Amino acid sequence: MDVQVLNSNSGDAFFILIIAATVLGGIGSASGAIVGSIIIGVVAEIAAGFINPEFKDISAFIILAAVLLLRPTGVISSIASAKEVAR
Repeated sequence: MDVQVLNSNSGDAFFILIIAATVLGGIGSASGAIVGSIIIGVVAEIAAGFINPEFKDISAFIILAAVLLLRPTGVISSIASAKEVAR
């Protein structure tokens, strides 16, 4: 059994995944962040299972870059829908 200690650097490994999920779902949307985290989690695990476990974080970064290029407001964005940018 691998026992790890919780310290101030514990969240560094998850930082890119958290940012990617938030941007994917849409800034300012709690439900979008949940949807984004589910999508990031599923894609990261599929990449780890079929390609290589080292590609988990890279796949999240690729999704983040694709969303920023294709839909910068995110999948579900309350800010974009309030301004009627996202349709």
